[in-house]
Amino acid sequence: MRLAMTVQGLVYDGAGGSFPAPPALPEPPPDVQELDYRLRQCRVKMQGLELELATLHRRAAPYLARLAAAPALRAYPGPVANPEDEADWLTIFELGARRQLREKCGATARLLLEARLAGLRCEAELLAEAVELAS
Repeated sequence: MRLAMTVQGLVYDGAGGSFPAPPALPEPPPDVQELDYRLRQCRVKMQGLELELATLHRRAAPYLARLAAAPALRAYPGPVANPEDEADWLTIFELGARRQLREKCGATARLLLEARLAGLRCEAELLAEAVELAS
């Protein structure tokens, strides 16, 4: 009976009555050291991901340039020594760029890194606010 009344915010007085329960105990404050440690971890990881993202952009640039050049190279109306070899070379040129972008440094890899980075930025912002308020 005491527990049921406590859930309702009442205290059993032992004589069949009740009175309002005292206020709840406060929650322990956040551990500022732990929050600050995680904030530093986030910032270090963010720096690494930013560097990795910049590297992916640099790696992707020549392959994106190949894809940009491929249509113009195919549209060349002038004479070529061997049209079949020219077509094969252009296909290899284009497919090599597509494969590298798909498997190594393309839009998917960059977007996944950007998503991880955005999540870490959000976490770091929230942690920084919490550390500032708790300090």
